[in-house]
Amino acid sequence: MNLESIGPGMQDGDLILCRGRSLTSLLIRWWTTSPFCHVGVIVLDNVDGKGYRPHSVEAHIFRKVTLVPLEKVIREMGPVDYFALACPNADRHKIAMTALSYVGKRYAPLLQFLRSFSIASRWVFDLLRVSDDIAPGRTHCSEIAAASLAAGGCELEGGKDPAKVTPGDVALSICYQRRGMVTL
Repeated sequence: MNLESIGPGMQDGDLILCRGRSLTSLLIRWWTTSPFCHVGVIVLDNVDGKGYRPHSVEAHIFRKVTLVPLEKVIREMGPVDYFALACPNADRHKIAMTALSYVGKRYAPLLQFLRSFSIASRWVFDLLRVSDDIAPGRTHCSEIAAASLAAGGCELEGGKDPAKVTPGDVALSICYQRRGMVTL
């Protein structure tokens, strides 16, 4: 599917998940044992005056959370997997507003990544009684997705703290249905 054909059907609260092409993407997928390295929450926005188009609330390492046109995400990260919200009781507006509330926050520190996404390091941090959310004022992409979904009335399975949710956890959620890969 290309963005031009599927874009008009996207709605607030839908998701895109990326595999990425960079070494960082590969390392994230390996460390989290997930087929995806990144997740973005879709928000329809008219930021540039070109009409309401799908944008993604993005949290990337070494950057602040931003609202990015979906075309730019696909250009930078490659094709994305599109997941449509399938939770009938979800409040799409609350999901979008919660995701947008993260814009401007800083990305979580590396220590959070180590704390949250590896069974071995998680065991060590649990033994040392280190908090699940090492830097509460900072965030990562799947944390935004999990917290936004919860705010909209749908919880991810397993009751994981949003700080410990991986892109793969989000992809496995029964709240979403994969619709296919989207290219430009």
